[in-house]
Amino acid sequence: EKKIGPIGPVPVTPGGPELLIGGYAPGPVTRRTVAWGNGFMAPDGMAPDAISALIAQIDAAWAAAGSAVVRMHCPCCRATHQT
Repeated sequence: EKKIGPIGPVPVTPGGPELLIGGYAPGPVTRRTVAWGNGFMAPDGMAPDAISALIAQIDAAWAAAGSAVVRMHCPCCRATHQT
């Protein structure tokens, strides 16, 4: 079997690109965002109050895990928030 070397180009950001997690199910989205993500991307079509509750849940989970600032990408206002 032929060995293949690294795939390139090398990421511009040290450690690789930012990984944003998104979805509608609060439990899995929270666990995945805290375990593997650099932030959360709120899905389009979700009610603003539901997005706010989910962001608060993720923020609390990040804090409990001792993680640094989490980035929240919101389709409602097309902005990036840091908590």
